[in-house]
Amino acid sequence: MPVTVQVKVNTQGSTTRGNSNMVELTGYDHTNNKGFKKLFFEEKKSGGMTQAAQVAKTLVQDDWCEVTMDDSSYHNVTMIKKIAAPAGAPAESQGAGSSERANQRSSRGGGGGGGGSDRMSKEEWAAKDLKKDISVARSVALKSAVDMVGTGINKTNVGAIQKLAPIFELYLLHGDFNYVEPEPVAQPEPCCPNDNNTPEPDEDYDSDIPF
Repeated sequence: MPVTVQVKVNTQGSTTRGNSNMVELTGYDHTNNKGFKKLFFEEKKSGGMTQAAQVAKTLVQDDWCEVTMDDSSYHNVTMIKKIAAPAGAPAESQGAGSSERANQRSSRGGGGGGGGSDRMSKEEWAAKDLKKDISVARSVALKSAVDMVGTGINKTNVGAIQKLAPIFELYLLHGDFNYVEPEPVAQPEPCCPNDNNTPEPDEDYDSDIPF
């Protein structure tokens, strides 16, 4: 008598056995509460894909299906049907695919944690905002320079635009047409050349003194 089991899919893929193309389906046999792994033919003898292979190719991890097998000693797969998760089904598996989906939810800020470790620091937000401000300022500065010089594009106008645009950019970013970036503050040199700031011994230090 044919047997039908409810299976939660882990993997499915093509393989070969001798000269035959096969489909391998693995997962969890919910009906018998054990692991599930079956190989079955991908193609009919007359040509074309078997019904079981057609359905199996559409399955992804954590899908549910009904697998019907004949009553031979090999329990050959005769039919596969995709189904909804049955009552009392186990939670989502913890395989690689589930971990990847969890990471994707985390990166999108899913759940109550609001993104967790993916949150940006104040310094990172400041750098991002500054980059955006510079981009906007450059766009506005270029447009202003083009408007002042005129729409005609020639060698003379391009040269004028190149000179005017940076001036407008300085004004937009710093409120000053003649803004000059301040020089970095020089760090004082250490008082002593060695790492622990201990004074070097005098050159006439007598290392043979017995104490």
